[in-house]
Amino acid sequence: LLNQELTWPEPVEEAVWQFRIGGYAVLRRWLQQRRHRTLTCADQQHLQRMIQGIRATLRQMEVIDQITARP
Repeated sequence: LLNQELTWPEPVEEAVWQFRIGGYAVLRRWLQQRRHRTLTCADQQHLQRMIQGIRATLRQMEVIDQITARP
């Protein structure tokens, strides 16, 4: 996910990495927009919050899918 110089505290699940809004993979797009610069501490914290938000969104999507799948 990130370059080797950056310490990453946790793996990012494939579903989180592939999560798309408007046709774009959110995390990939965000990182590509910052391609040739070093991520600041604030950037890293923002990225972690994005990952947590995507995880929460995916969990909520599962709940909604279960509710709507009931007969």
